[in-house]
Amino acid sequence: QRALELTDLEEIVKNNVLSKVKMPQMKTVRNVITLAREIKARLENELLCIEFMSTDVNKSRFPDDKSLVGRNGDFLLYRLTGSEIYACLRERLRSISETAQRLTVVTQEKLAFQWLVEVFQWVEEIEKAVTDYSSLDGYKRTRLFIDFNSATRILMKGEDIFFNIEDVTKEILRAQKISIRLTPQRIAVVVLKGGVANSPGAHLLRWGALLYGCIKSDVDRAEDWEHRASTAIETYKSFSLDGSISHLGNATRFRDNVENLIDEAVNDLTIQNEEAFQILRDLREKIECSDLVKKQMKIEQVHIEEEEFQVEIDRYENPRNMAFARFEVLDSILKRLPPCHEDDSDSGTIFDSLNASSIIKQSGRD
Repeated sequence: QRALELTDLEEIVKNNVLSKVKMPQMKTVRNVITLAREIKARLENELLCIEFMSTDVNKSRFPDDKSLVGRNGDFLLYRLTGSEIYACLRERLRSISETAQRLTVVTQEKLAFQWLVEVFQWVEEIEKAVTDYSSLDGYKRTRLFIDFNSATRILMKGEDIFFNIEDVTKEILRAQKISIRLTPQRIAVVVLKGGVANSPGAHLLRWGALLYGCIKSDVDRAEDWEHRASTAIETYKSFSLDGSISHLGNATRFRDNVENLIDEAVNDLTIQNEEAFQILRDLREKIECSDLVKKQMKIEQVHIEEEEFQVEIDRYENPRNMAFARFEVLDSILKRLPPCHEDDSDSGTIFDSLNASSIIKQSGRD
């Protein structure tokens, strides 16, 4: 459906033909024009062109993080939804929506306003998807998460809203010095020179683009974690089927990998796959209860201790202290060659000292 221009509606009323005939619907047409003018004026004056005056710190300090959890641990979404400008934006959108509902045609300004409402509703959908886990895996502290399925659905909806914006809406925003730049990798909202960066509408769009990028990054990290978790789960399934410890490779390293995946989910992931996380927790308990795995880890521990002991023996029987090593370093500096650490039957004897000293003395005479 093509959005009507307000000037086209105004031209209809001014047409000379209508002054010669009596048109019963003329009152309705004039009412439509009045409502269309009101929406245009309020879109510009209440949302896009006038700076929001307040002492709200979030109005000027705009984050650049690539996760819903900021660098200082703040949940960035709440910096927007808890701000004064957001509360004002909600009230203004509600008020203008009442006027827009009475307008029976779709003008370009109404189309742009409806798109802003979609962005606002998308942000509210993100807020509703946030879950508060007060105790997760024994960690007694509050963390905020979004379920993986909800996050992917929200991401797809945000992509649909921003990437399918109508050209006429982009033109209206451009007229108010707000540019929306879309690439396959990111969404950027830029307030051009002469625009009002702290207007409610521009503030919403800048935050919307930021939240889209944050969710996309968090979902990518969650997908990478899920892939690694699935690999660990499938590996243990193979071990459970035939009891061959070779499926695990290094049992100690496999156990540590499962522990690291659980710690990563608890401490680093904002987007959570609860099903995979619970399976990993159960897997950890199975590892701890498996006699075969525990036996293999003991064997590996003994092997590590033997290797460390052998290293200590070699260090004791073949010492390389600074008194011996300095000659190699001096020779390499003089010859501009890297030091050689090959074993030599004469290494560590008085001949090394004589060779190095003779070179130094000879270079001094030169």
